[in-house]
Amino acid sequence: MKKPRTPLQQANRVILIMHLCLPLWLFTLMYIPSFEGVLFLAVWAALLLNAIVWKVTQRIGKGCPVLTAARVIAVSAMAAYYLPMVVMFGFTRTQALYPLKRWVYTAGVFSSATSYYQSMLPAELPDNASDYSFRTRGSVLAQDAHASSFLIFRTDPQTAAGYADILTDAGFKTRGDVSDPDLEGDFAWFRGWMRLDEFVSDPLTHAQLFWINERFPKAAIVDPESGLVAIMT
Repeated sequence: MKKPRTPLQQANRVILIMHLCLPLWLFTLMYIPSFEGVLFLAVWAALLLNAIVWKVTQRIGKGCPVLTAARVIAVSAMAAYYLPMVVMFGFTRTQALYPLKRWVYTAGVFSSATSYYQSMLPAELPDNASDYSFRTRGSVLAQDAHASSFLIFRTDPQTAAGYADILTDAGFKTRGDVSDPDLEGDFAWFRGWMRLDEFVSDPLTHAQLFWINERFPKAAIVDPESGLVAIMT
């Protein structure tokens, strides 16, 4: 009579089937390539170790603490593999995790271009920042798809005005007031991507539009009157 599977064996089977039918691991590897390439190898090494230890313990009939440790290592490696994806998709309104989310986005997605993207996003936010939102998207192999970030916050007018210099140092060019009719189309495009209507009800007539003209433009606005800062990379 065939020995029934233990709950742990059943769980292992379910996890294996899910990874074959729903290859989330492949999407994660593609979405955050700089981090996940290394973590992917670590996961497979941990799973191989777990399999070897299990085979050895089955033969000698002992060594459960060692097998438990191997399983803990394997589960920890898998958790570490998916953690950057959780950070990228989540914590949009969690201001305390901004430095971590910024690091995962800039270093995990862009690798050699990390410093370029870090220069566009402030290393720290003002202590009095409010109305915070930070959305990030990784790499996707699809037409017109691209990694992007969307940072929004409010601060006092004087601090907000200082971000104009930060953006200029990062390579942004000043386009002018968003109320300029010639900038209406660009600002509408930026406003849609940033989802500004969720945060702003006033017309932002005194906001300055900043721009980096690439295949997918980088853009930002600074409004010294309301203290609004919005940056899209």
